[in-house]
Amino acid sequence: MLLVSFELTRRFEEDAIERVHTPWACGCATAVWAASKLTGRPFSFTARAWDIYPQDWLIRAKILDAVLVRTETAANVRHLSIYTDGAFEKFHATYNGVPLRAERDSAVAMRAPYRILAVGHFVRKKGFDQLLMASRILADAGIDFRIDFAGYGLLRWQLKWLIYRIKLSDRVHFHRFVRHVAITKLCAVADMLIMPCVVAPSDDR
Repeated sequence: MLLVSFELTRRFEEDAIERVHTPWACGCATAVWAASKLTGRPFSFTARAWDIYPQDWLIRAKILDAVLVRTETAANVRHLSIYTDGAFEKFHATYNGVPLRAERDSAVAMRAPYRILAVGHFVRKKGFDQLLMASRILADAGIDFRIDFAGYGLLRWQLKWLIYRIKLSDRVHFHRFVRHVAITKLCAVADMLIMPCVVAPSDDR
C-alpha cells in the first residue's frame, strides 16, 4: 500500500492532478488518502458494502480528511456518520441506477405458476438460500410457482444441493450468467423480482 501511495503521489505531481476520487473505501481510499497527505491534493471516495463492513480501522481518518464521501444507501450514511460524530454534511447518497432499456410495458399476470426472478452474484449476502427455504413453505402450502435464478458465483453448487435436498428441483431454473441487456426480458416475463439480501457471517452485506 505504501508503494502505491508513493506512485500515486508521483502521478499527481507529474500530471498536475488537482483532485482524485476513488470508488472504494478500503485499500483504494487508503492509498489515495496517503497520497493526499503527501501532496495536499484533495480527495473523495465512495463507500459501498464489503469495504466498510466490517469496520476499516482507518475509516474515521479517511472520512474526516476527505472533501466528501459518496455512498449508495441511507443506511451507510447512518453507519458512517458514527465515525464523524454525526457530521451528515460530509456524506452524499447517490443510489445506483439500473438503466434497463424499455422494450415494452410488462403486465403482471399473477397467475399460477407464479414466476419469481432472482438476479445476483451467488454469495452469502444475497440470501438466495433464504429465498429457497421460503419457497419450500410456499410449495408445502400448495402454491404453484417457478423460480428463475440469473447469476453465477461460488455458491452455485451449494444452492443446487439445497434445491435437491428440499425437493424443489422441478420448480427452479438456473440461467447462469446473463448479460445486462437480457435482464429486461427476464423481468418482462416474471411476476416479481425478489432480492432476499442478508448480513453474511463476515458482516458483508
